[in-house]
Amino acid sequence: MAWFGDPGQGPSHTAPLFADVRPAGELTRLLSYAELQALGDHGEPHGNRYCTKSLDELSPKEAQEFEAIARDMPSRLSSVDFEYLRGAITDIPDEDSAFPSREAPYICTVSSQWTDPLHDAENADWPRRSIERLTPLSTGGAYVNYLRDEHEGRVREVYGAARHARLAAVKSTYDPGNVLHSNQNIPPTADEQHNRSKES
Repeated sequence: MAWFGDPGQGPSHTAPLFADVRPAGELTRLLSYAELQALGDHGEPHGNRYCTKSLDELSPKEAQEFEAIARDMPSRLSSVDFEYLRGAITDIPDEDSAFPSREAPYICTVSSQWTDPLHDAENADWPRRSIERLTPLSTGGAYVNYLRDEHEGRVREVYGAARHARLAAVKSTYDPGNVLHSNQNIPPTADEQHNRSKES
């Protein structure tokens, strides 16, 4: 758990979360934001090779499919993950958020991790093949931070046309030169209109 307010107020604000069930262990540290972001680095060390795909729904049939997919996992470093959403995520109306599909109960992720370049093909193919197998069971959404090597237009497809247009307008105000583009990019409005005309 992370508290982002005044460090002195952290204990009093977080104590109610543990009032009914005490944690088995506790370690409290004051961290910079960079240190917080680096806490998971040991699980995905620099130099390894990665490929991740995700869905936003989980049904009993999907659970059975994921079991079969896990048995087909080519590397012991890889994983099949379920992230439970709900809670405060659904308190914000979907149209008021930059992130779509807030109603989805889960994110289901197939992440491949390996070290040997000779095994690139089979390890990169496993999450792609797995998500293709599950896509008919999905709502069609995805978490944009998990998107990888998607087809052109996939980012706009995930956000939805109206939300994508609003974010492009924000980009035009704060980053009209599209300096921050090394991500699942939303270009400024002018570039967005140009790209849409090219695709049509």
